[in-house]
Amino acid sequence: MSASLQLIDIAEGGQRIFIESDLLFSSVIAVREAAEKAISDAQADCVIDFSRVNQADSSALSFCLCCMRLAKRLNKTLVFECLPADMASISDLVGLDHFSSNQAESGY
Repeated sequence: MSASLQLIDIAEGGQRIFIESDLLFSSVIAVREAAEKAISDAQADCVIDFSRVNQADSSALSFCLCCMRLAKRLNKTLVFECLPADMASISDLVGLDHFSSNQAESGY
């Protein structure tokens, strides 16, 4: 399955990454691989925008954690914006309040 992302350059070589597909077990690996490539290719910090995601399951949290781990390794700040309500509910359930707000930042 191919990933559906839209990349928009932001200030100073950064990248705004719009996720344009649902984050479900059936699609998350392809989306994660594409997002990790975008984060790696960016010259500066990144924003992952979930405003175009209609549905997310617990695999979306794994997606975020993988992206955060990569950003940390690359010494980049990663910001998550417009998190889906399903994702916030699941993160609350498992004790990851970091993803509960509409915007979460992973700065290192």
